[in-house]
Parts: sequence; C-alpha cells; structure tokens
Amino acid sequence: MQRLHLDYQARRPHSRRALVALAIGAIAMAAALWRFDQVRQERATWEAELAIAQARLDRQAAPRRAQGTPSAEETAGANAVLRRLAFPWQDLFGAFEAAAGKDVALVGIEPDPAKGIVTLTAESKTPRDMLQYVRRLQHTAFLSEAVLVKHEVQADNADKPVRFTVRAAWKERD
Repeated sequence: MQRLHLDYQARRPHSRRALVALAIGAIAMAAALWRFDQVRQERATWEAELAIAQARLDRQAAPRRAQGTPSAEETAGANAVLRRLAFPWQDLFGAFEAAAGKDVALVGIEPDPAKGIVTLTAESKTPRDMLQYVRRLQHTAFLSEAVLVKHEVQADNADKPVRFTVRAAWKERD
C-alpha cells in the first residue's frame, strides 16, 4: 500500500499587499515609539523645572513664616484656641447651677463657642422637674433660647429618672 500524504495547510506565497501593509505598520510603530520617547523626555524636563520652581518658592516662603507671618492654618488654629480660652465658663456653670436646684442633676455640658450654643444633658426625678428647669434656664440673664431637645425615662433605673437634653444660646456680655 502506498503512503498517503495530506497537507491541511496549503502554503500560499505572500502577496505584495501583505508585505506593503507589514512595512507600513512597522514604519508607523517606529514613528510612534520615536514620538513617545520625545514626549517622555519633554515631560522629564518639565518635571525638573517644576521641582526647581517649587524649591525656589519654598525658600522664599520660609523666611516670611520665620519672620512671624503665620499661615492660614496656624491662624485658624490660634483663633480656635483663643475662642476656647475666652469662653465664659464661670458664667455658664453659674447659670446652670443656679437653675438646677436640688431636683436636677447635671450629667454633661457641651459648648460650641463657634456657634454660641451649649448643649446640656441632665437628669430629674420627674418630668415636671425637667420642665421647671427648662423654664428657669429660659429666664436666666446669661442664656437665651433654651429649648428641650429630647427626653427619656430611664426604665432600667429603680428610681426611673428622666434624662433630658437642652440646647441654649448664650448672650454675649460686654
């Protein structure tokens, strides 16, 4: 029996069009790589110039800060500290203690000097004591707009006190 030779891939000679397309593609790729290298070099030059300009700017700004010209962040931080130090703590505590009496216990005080508001958390024996305390706060000379924000009976405690939150604005004193 004779051997059978099967060729599943017929070999065709390369056409001129394919060779021309291959050559054009290779030239385009070489041009793109050449342009990419140029752009990369330009970018490196710009980054170096930017670093030099930034260093020059930092050197010019450093003596100004050393001479006492504070930055905006430093100024804002210093103003926040001054507001806290100038806060009338004595008047605030005095107003709360004078209004509290024996029926109300202060739990927490959270002032917000920037807004001129203070939030007070307290406990009273009865809801009536709570409402009387809020009325007394509304009539103090130091506070204005005292408002009951929330209240809750502490059911887990045997005495069942009422925990409540009051928000008030304080009046500026001259």
